[in-house]
Amino acid sequence: MHRSSFRLIALVAACAACAACGQSTVSFMVVRPAILNIRAHGGTVTVQHFLPGMPDLAEVAGQLRAEVIAHVAGDVPGAVQLNEYGGGVVLTARVDDYRLTLFERSRSDTCSVDARQPDGSRKTVRQPCDKRWYDWTARMAVAAQVSAAAGKLLSSQVIVDQNSGSTAEVTDTAPVPPNGHNLLQVLRLRTAQKIASLVAPTKVRVDVTLYECEEPGKDACKTGIRLFAESKYDQAIAAFTHAIGALESSKADTDDVAEAYFDRAIVFQYSRRFDEALADLKRADMLDPSDGYKVQQAEVERERALHLQLVEQGLAPAGSPAAPPPPPPAARP
Repeated sequence: MHRSSFRLIALVAACAACAACGQSTVSFMVVRPAILNIRAHGGTVTVQHFLPGMPDLAEVAGQLRAEVIAHVAGDVPGAVQLNEYGGGVVLTARVDDYRLTLFERSRSDTCSVDARQPDGSRKTVRQPCDKRWYDWTARMAVAAQVSAAAGKLLSSQVIVDQNSGSTAEVTDTAPVPPNGHNLLQVLRLRTAQKIASLVAPTKVRVDVTLYECEEPGKDACKTGIRLFAESKYDQAIAAFTHAIGALESSKADTDDVAEAYFDRAIVFQYSRRFDEALADLKRADMLDPSDGYKVQQAEVERERALHLQLVEQGLAPAGSPAAPPPPPPAARP
């Protein structure tokens, strides 16, 4: 999996046994490190002209290069320095494929129609009809290379990406083709970010789903989710700690307590307190054994590895923040 596409799993599997559980999804942007530590090669990048693999791809190559430059310069400003006239690490690419393929499909069906009867009345009847639609596939293929100033090849990657889908079915008429320009543009923008991530950190969206918990921890968990969405990590941790205490004191079901531990683990994870996140996930798994809790432990370790890369690239402080003192037992979130 490409590093910029990591999406931290929100324990969907763990909720399968509790379909009625309330959940909330929090979305936010995180910085992902460059695949190559350009800082170790002087910290400067030249994005050369991208070449078209075929003459009709020249315009696309130019658009893709501009979008890559925008990511390199704008996602994490100042992380790397762009050279306009050469020098430093050199990024080049060749666009080999960029196309939308359409297949018109049809099938026989029986449809309801409003038919006029001999006496002038109208009646709904069933009669044969044809259903028609388009299946489509958008595809892009780019060969990218990163070289040191002296010409040494540092990285070579072929990035192939595609999306597929279908238009809505229509009855007894020609189907409307999809907007190919928009479909290809989405693909090109995604490819640009992948290419940029070879030499520069990028920002990606993360969607994290947390449990709203059961009584008597529901209000505290909802408060914790709101504070987490506001990036108030210490306060969110305090709220989830209160929820855990309330659930444990009330002798709540172990799976309900496990959910509160999971919520707090997620906040620990994104505040770079990885050991505490793992401890909470292990506790949740002890209370309610689940593959989902084990999967999330692996995600925490991956997040730790990404953080260490950000430290190496000068984009994050070394070490984890110190844990704040626990809130008083009677404190309300």
